[in-house]
Amino acid sequence: MTSFDGRPYSFQGTCWYTLFKDCSTNPAFEVTAEFEPREDSTFEQVRTRAVSVNVTVDGDFVIINGLDVVTGNTKGHITDAKAIHVQEYDNTITMTFTSKDTTFTLSWILKKHSLRVSLSGSDYRGHLCGLLGDADGDTRNDFLKPGGDVIHNATEFGESWKVDWKKCE
Repeated sequence: MTSFDGRPYSFQGTCWYTLFKDCSTNPAFEVTAEFEPREDSTFEQVRTRAVSVNVTVDGDFVIINGLDVVTGNTKGHITDAKAIHVQEYDNTITMTFTSKDTTFTLSWILKKHSLRVSLSGSDYRGHLCGLLGDADGDTRNDFLKPGGDVIHNATEFGESWKVDWKKCE
């Protein structure tokens, strides 16, 4: 993985994890991903890949599992997600959403099981949290745990962002 600030690190957790979210007092969005072992994993060396992505923005959600895309509203309304724009082309699904003056773009490339995330705008610089860091331009504080502690161990950092309420296979 590489944080928003450009810090590369290796984390091979299996289950659902918070990639990034709005960490203000009234959060507007959250992006989680499910990771499973790759086919070339061994017991001694687990290597994971993203298999699902869940984006929630102001009550609207998009869940991508492979090339299956499900949209809806967390308040129980059956609707196309309006806060999140989804575009499908070949083996790539691109999701875009804007919160305040910041636009987030997530490109899910199924063939490689990779997720690329970019942001433009400044309202969330230093106000994000999760596996991709806080986007404040400083790589030294990217390993910020949910409780606010900065640590240096990538495995401990990654496990701190596990989404406990989601089931893992």
